[in-house]
Amino acid sequence: ENPSLLLKPLRFEITVETQEKGLKDDLRWNVVWVGSASDKSLDQELEDVDVGPIKGGISRFILETPPPDPKRIPAEDRLGATVLLLTCSYRGNRFLKIGYYVNVCETREEAIDDDGDTGNNRTNLVIPDG
Repeated sequence: ENPSLLLKPLRFEITVETQEKGLKDDLRWNVVWVGSASDKSLDQELEDVDVGPIKGGISRFILETPPPDPKRIPAEDRLGATVLLLTCSYRGNRFLKIGYYVNVCETREEAIDDDGDTGNNRTNLVIPDG
């Protein structure tokens, strides 16, 4: 769903294509919300999950993550552009890293206060197409 409310779970529809014999081990998927461009310690790991077994051919699944915690994002970084990172590893080797630019904006007059309260949950995430 795009745009979506900030406090709703994030959903990714994943499609994986493998050779006929499939994958022997699971794929590890990781989703990270970048809390501040200037401080990596503020990044929030939203999901870290193993998916498998992956059979040969085309496999599809939905990866759903909890939303980021606005109280862990500095007040000056709560609105505006940020990044959502999706990575995938196989046998400890990362082979996929996708960065989504996300625009966090208010849809009403309310602003996120200094305690991370989003009022009535009307803060939107907008992930640009393309």
